[in-house]
Amino acid sequence: MARKIKCMVCGEIFTSDSWNALICSDECRAIRNRQRMARERAELKEGSEIYDARKKPTKFVSTMKQLTKDAIEANKRGISYGKYIASVKGRTKRGV
Repeated sequence: MARKIKCMVCGEIFTSDSWNALICSDECRAIRNRQRMARERAELKEGSEIYDARKKPTKFVSTMKQLTKDAIEANKRGISYGKYIASVKGRTKRGV
């Protein structure tokens, strides 16, 4: 069943059988995509989370550094990473 929809770019009324149609034509789709990309670039410049992540270490980076330190220490001791972590946390048997 066709329904009438107002294009979110140009405001023209169009009909579509699709329940999720928002754009009336390929030209309007291209305009919307350019606007969306420009908005995303502006957000990156304003200091969004992704942009800030490049400037300072995130929790993930510091966690990876700690994992690497633990792996190096386990290698020095000649044991597996899992055994090293268990010994550091005081666990020597499964389920304890």
